Amino acid sequence: MNYRHHHWHVYGQLYLITPPTDDVVTLDEAKAFLRETTSDNDALITALIAAAVSTIDPVSGGWLGRSLRPTTWELRQPSFGGFNCHWKGYLDRDYDRHLSAAGIQLPYPPLISVDSVKYDDGDGVEQTLAADTDYRVFGIGTARHARVEPAYNGSWPTSVRYDDEAVRIRFTAGYATPAPDALPGAIKQAVFLMVKALMDLSARNLFISAESVEGVGSRNFVVTENGAMIMRNTGENLLQTFRVYE
Repeated sequence: MNYRHHHWHVYGQLYLITPPTDDVVTLDEAKAFLRETTSDNDALITALIAAAVSTIDPVSGGWLGRSLRPTTWELRQPSFGGFNCHWKGYLDRDYDRHLSAAGIQLPYPPLISVDSVKYDDGDGVEQTLAADTDYRVFGIGTARHARVEPAYNGSWPTSVRYDDEAVRIRFTAGYATPAPDALPGAIKQAVFLMVKALMDLSARNLFISAESVEGVGSRNFVVTENGAMIMRNTGENLLQTFRVYE
């Protein structure tokens, strides 16, 4: 498994379980947009696509807050309510009851599925909750955060072991690629424009290229800080309405 550590709010940690395998935009799509008819710049264009996507995709710490292609994450936190259970003595009964039925927000929409909801009980034994019986999911496929809640008129288990990451919610989010592509056109357009902006300005030393020792004939292209700023400024206007804040 490919784990990548992420922070999510103040109560949980988010881990990358399975990275996306589908392209946000393909090399052929980018070349058509750039009107490139030869393969001379294929390596550079491929690298620039990756650089542009990395600035917005949360897999690489991008700022959009939205999964671009199907990606599996796991949200881990110490309890279902997000609170240290030692605090319970300080909570009044109504507030405690509210926490026991509170929904848990999932990041990086659109949500495709909740794959599992698990927790460690007081003896440290992993327990698995059943979809529809123990919990329900709201917001699948929507543009905003989805959430997991206890079943109607139910509550979260109270026997959760007090420990970091005792509660684990695994989910898959992103835009699938069957025809037609579910990824909003404006997001793809922003990636094209970022690539074009860097292609147009590459002569101004926005990139440092170096031959790879192990990859015969391959080249690595590194985007400088100025290049990253240009990409962000180029895509921000198109992508602002798609940005998701925590």
